[in-house]
Amino acid sequence: MGGKQVQWSSTAKVISNSVEHTERVGEYIGQTVPAGGRIFLYGDLAAGKTAFVRGFVRHFSPARALDVHSPTYAFMHTYQTTPPIYHLDLYRVESRDAFFDLGLDDALDEDRIACIEWPREWMGPDFGPSLSVYFKSVDGDRRELSFHFNDLPTLDLKVLEKII
Repeated sequence: MGGKQVQWSSTAKVISNSVEHTERVGEYIGQTVPAGGRIFLYGDLAAGKTAFVRGFVRHFSPARALDVHSPTYAFMHTYQTTPPIYHLDLYRVESRDAFFDLGLDDALDEDRIACIEWPREWMGPDFGPSLSVYFKSVDGDRRELSFHFNDLPTLDLKVLEKII
């Protein structure tokens, strides 16, 4: 009945046909990531990473979703949800030392969720349970979203496909 299940340390792909669809995917994924979880977001500029985070935040607080915008120049935005969501953009953070020197490691406390755009290769399993999302432009606003779950609960892919 539950459709195809994405299991621990597994992968899945969906096609999003619009920015709104990408937001809905983020909102649905909000059900799977507990406090202490990390979402690593990979993709070119304007690939849909911030739209995904907007939907993710909406799962926790519809009002706060209106506040979501790219933290490119600020490095980090915090959304007062339960649990708190920290949205980071590491595009200009060149080293692990810089990450810690800038205080961005505050986002990694176990009582919050970190959504990290442009994660770095030195971010690995010691950064907690994670979901990696890869955004690939198909054409126009269409995107292929590939998910790799690492130590996070399952999600029903059939439901995900229906919402987009």
